[in-house]
Amino acid sequence: GNELLADAWFRAYLGAVPQAANADEVRAEIARLEKATEEKVQLLFKQAEDLAELLPLQKGEFGYGRRADAFKSIAEYKIDLGDFKGADEDLNKAKRYAVNYQDWYFSLVSDPEYRAYLFAKTLAEAGDTDGALSILDKLKANNKKDLISAILVAMIGFKDLEAVKTLLQTNKVELEYWEIRSIAGAFAEAGDYATAESCAREKNGEPAYGNLAEAHLYSGNVSEAIRCARLSNTWVAMAIRGEADAAFQEMMAVDPTNPYYAMGVEQTFIALTQVLLLLDDLKTAQKAAALSAQFVSKAGYHPARKKIALGYVELAKAPLDIEKEKGSEAVRRMEAVPDKIEWQRDLCNFAIRRGKLAAAEKIADSFTESRERIEFLRQVLAAYESKNDRANAGRLTKKLTGLLADVQPGWDPENPGREIVVNAWMDAAYKLSEETALSDLPACISEIKKNRSPDEMPCYIAYGAETIGKGLLKIRFMDRIYR
Repeated sequence: GNELLADAWFRAYLGAVPQAANADEVRAEIARLEKATEEKVQLLFKQAEDLAELLPLQKGEFGYGRRADAFKSIAEYKIDLGDFKGADEDLNKAKRYAVNYQDWYFSLVSDPEYRAYLFAKTLAEAGDTDGALSILDKLKANNKKDLISAILVAMIGFKDLEAVKTLLQTNKVELEYWEIRSIAGAFAEAGDYATAESCAREKNGEPAYGNLAEAHLYSGNVSEAIRCARLSNTWVAMAIRGEADAAFQEMMAVDPTNPYYAMGVEQTFIALTQVLLLLDDLKTAQKAAALSAQFVSKAGYHPARKKIALGYVELAKAPLDIEKEKGSEAVRRMEAVPDKIEWQRDLCNFAIRRGKLAAAEKIADSFTESRERIEFLRQVLAAYESKNDRANAGRLTKKLTGLLADVQPGWDPENPGREIVVNAWMDAAYKLSEETALSDLPACISEIKKNRSPDEMPCYIAYGAETIGKGLLKIRFMDRIYR
């Protein structure tokens, strides 16, 4: 029942063994799955429309009628997918059902430029930045900024940093601080510190110097890290320039139930333990881990949120475990957080940077997915070789040879591009599985029926249709790229 996830995994399989005996059968199954996905999208939109028809005409939240509001929302979800004809049908119903009809309420959804802008954002999310850029050139200034932001996010996700440079040079827009941080962080991670710093110099760019400072520290350039940290007031920057206690004081004063922070404080304590250890300040790193527990002990968390927060408290101690080469203990601390795989990657990278290779190997071995395990073990092997540790390098080489033999039968070592294709499809599958509508639609529909009001149900079901439609657009774009 999870057509798009099956589609992505079948494509990963064909990428690995394109000449498989059952390749034609698998391709036929992919075509069937995509047709079923299209039908599911239309079926969900029809279900949303049927529910909207059951709503009374009386005024709703916006004062133009409960039924009219529902049909207008469904039309907007169709516009996101480029189904302008279907959107017109729903919009015409919304106008017909509207109480005290006023044209301005519907004019934006009817505007061709606004429709193009929404569809272009969808293309950018799917990775089709060229398609989005072709629409960007035709838009007026008021819609350009949000679209540029969406395109930049997509380009950074694909690590297409040259395209990011070109887009920024040809479109002079004022970015928000979080956008500048993301862009500067991507360039710094790639080692392009000059471009990262030019971004940080922009208006709203001060926090980006904190990201740049962190990147310099991770690369071992402490003096540059401190220089950049002096130009930023992020908590990490304060710790790098020797003001950890002031950062702690600000963090401890934050209300943990304020949704604005969204676990940002809890996760920053983890970053600070790493940063302080990289600065060889073990005592203050231990203090950061202890304060993390004190912060979370404050009253007021929702029980589900408290459980996640306690998981981050455990993770704040993991860098200290790594420092003592207790990799197994660090692995244990990752079990209670929802974004476990991201922290596995983060902590394994930290262990490698810190030169704690036994711990790094333990964390690498904890990945349940073979590709991730192999990728990080290769990095550990490179670190052993750089230290001229022949015994461990030889042992790990044999281990990797065995793993590769298990997971890559018939793999062609002369065709490294095949591995890129397989990894891309696997990444897509993992990303798609984050959306409930894609990985478990029945559960998604059940949740909507249980927890949403009659006015909300049509919109949420239409949103599910949009989510699945966007997933299909992403897969079809990737197919054009990787074919």
